[in-house]
Amino acid sequence: MVFLPGVPRELERMLEESVIAMVLEHCGSGFQVCSRTLKIFGLSEAKIDQMVKGALEGLDGVSLASLPQYPENRLRLTVRGRDPQEVASTLERAEASLRERVGPWVYGIDQEDMETVVVRLLGQQGKVLALAESCTRGLIAHRLTNVPGASKVLNRAYVVYSPQAKQDMGVPPSLLEEHGTVSARAAEAMATAAAAGSGAHLAISTTGVAGPTGGTEEHPVGTVFMAMAAGREVWSQRFRFRGGRGNIKTMASTVALDWLRRFLLGEDPARYTVPWR
Repeated sequence: MVFLPGVPRELERMLEESVIAMVLEHCGSGFQVCSRTLKIFGLSEAKIDQMVKGALEGLDGVSLASLPQYPENRLRLTVRGRDPQEVASTLERAEASLRERVGPWVYGIDQEDMETVVVRLLGQQGKVLALAESCTRGLIAHRLTNVPGASKVLNRAYVVYSPQAKQDMGVPPSLLEEHGTVSARAAEAMATAAAAGSGAHLAISTTGVAGPTGGTEEHPVGTVFMAMAAGREVWSQRFRFRGGRGNIKTMASTVALDWLRRFLLGEDPARYTVPWR
């Protein structure tokens, strides 16, 4: 029996660096251990537990661990056995069974992160992206440009924090006066201007109140409007995120990337649903 800390980052490191090797040494070189981590965004840990309950029944030697790591959740499958082919086959069947339950929310596996998946999809489809960020303050661009090869799919990123900056990129002053800088119309105008000014195929914009001040009764702290422009079409969404300034920015940037990911996979951007609506 091995006791490990509950902090996911510490648990994962200890498991990979020490525990697996110890188990293999104890059980003999013929004992096989294979694992796969499904990365999930848009579902709570409790909801995931309900959805996958019973999914692995009938599969011998399989264990499942839930590893929440803000702002996402992870499911780690581990299969143990002595026949390498049987272990690999069981792992594939276990993953397929889980994907039948939570597939749309699985964005990647193992070491993949959301931005890597988005950059890959943009590259595969030959699409170029532009960004217009206000409340996320360049965080989406920062995450994307951490991925090697992002320069091939990210044309430019505007950080338009002030009303004047939004006007300078092409948002009409009259629109901001009528609807405000934190509004669906402002987000739509920002995305449209970013696409038009860059020639990009797609554009994403964010505008909102990250706090801790600036909230109103109509738009409390955590309110974020996002828009996506693609060709002549534009869609907008309103979200309400909880937590401090850093958490709100992190969640907003992740939602923006996930929304884009799902669009690139063929989903209707107008039907994007997450718990933070």
